[in-house]
Amino acid sequence: KAANADLNYQLKDTLEVADDEKTLLLTRIKDLEEEVDAIKLAKKNELEKLAKEKNEIVQSLKKQMQDQLKDAEKERIVQMNRIVALLSKVQREGDLYRKEKRALGGPSWKKRYFVLQDHFLSYYKDKKQFQRG
Repeated sequence: KAANADLNYQLKDTLEVADDEKTLLLTRIKDLEEEVDAIKLAKKNELEKLAKEKNEIVQSLKKQMQDQLKDAEKERIVQMNRIVALLSKVQREGDLYRKEKRALGGPSWKKRYFVLQDHFLSYYKDKKQFQRG
């Protein structure tokens, strides 16, 4: 009986130690789960912040690209108008008299060579100067 009682005491003692270790392990598991949840929340917040920053950058780049496309289209139109002007034909040309001021005396009328080309009127001293460009 004494050996049996001693065995029961050792078993009881071992069960208490096991229960204490089990409680410690369960507490540690609970602490680790809370730590994991905190890390998950922090990473989720960080990802949301990064996603917001990414969206802001994308929107900024889209606006920048649209502005550049508008500028390029304006430049394209300017260049096309220059090409049209260079390729267009003279609509009217000929000599006209232009009133010019003189340093002394009244105004004088000078013969000049005028050219009307695509709604632009220009004049030159003579036809040779127009042909020279």
